[in-house]
Amino acid sequence: MQVRHALAILALFLLSLISCGEPGESRVPTPEATDEPPRVAVLSPAIADVMRDIGMGELLVARHSFDQFSDPSLPIVGDQTGLDYEALIRVNPTHVILERSATGMPPELERLARERSWSLVEIPMLTLDDILWCDNALITHLYPGLMTEFFDESAAYLIIPFEHVARHFGTTMLVLGVDPIGALGPDSHHAQALRRMGIEVVPSTGASYQSLSLEDVIAFQPDTIIVLRPDMDAKADAPLREVDIEEFATLNALTDTRLLICEQPKCLLPSMAVVKFANAVLLDAPIGSQE
Repeated sequence: MQVRHALAILALFLLSLISCGEPGESRVPTPEATDEPPRVAVLSPAIADVMRDIGMGELLVARHSFDQFSDPSLPIVGDQTGLDYEALIRVNPTHVILERSATGMPPELERLARERSWSLVEIPMLTLDDILWCDNALITHLYPGLMTEFFDESAAYLIIPFEHVARHFGTTMLVLGVDPIGALGPDSHHAQALRRMGIEVVPSTGASYQSLSLEDVIAFQPDTIIVLRPDMDAKADAPLREVDIEEFATLNALTDTRLLICEQPKCLLPSMAVVKFANAVLLDAPIGSQE
């Protein structure tokens, strides 16, 4: 009951951290509510990160194979393509949470969930709105009825347009690497975040990840390139760092382009870390910028 009381207080604080959208889909009926807190196996590093952000980290009892950020003492139970069912049975969760995928829920996991009364939850994490809605979906499934009527559109205001930011950055390209050049397309959550801030992002069509030649990049004529290069030793809210574009042989022909690097450790994680990325972008463009 203490956990429920704490979450009721937390719910008021989270009004600024929730987005509009559809909650995750539960594939197995949720067990009857008890006074015991949920025991949650999360097969997604991003969703586990959101749980910690909203104060639910103590509910985690198992983690994804590639989760670098959860407590390393938590048992690893695999991922959606290769689950360790024996490890999952040992931790005996009340809930198993996965990212929604085109492959669907593993049949063996569904069988075990029915047999052991686990609640299976799939939460989409592909778009910016999916990510900003995730904390609402988690509360909805782990603590049904807990003030969810208040969690409507508040997170939509976490990332909003700013004219001075659009002027400061101009046409912007997001890249994951420069040798070869890998650009993020319009459907990536990073590009969606920049567009929501009013920034023009290129490429504006095509896949979420695109391999480009130098000639392709020159044709887009970006005013700014932001390289997403996580550094595990950097601060969670590290500012963007400007570097001389001539340091990168693959880009040194872009003499009029500004090059910034985002080194936040979680900058590639589709979680609330995207808000820290957006804040770093905002802070790079001081109010009153006339660029």
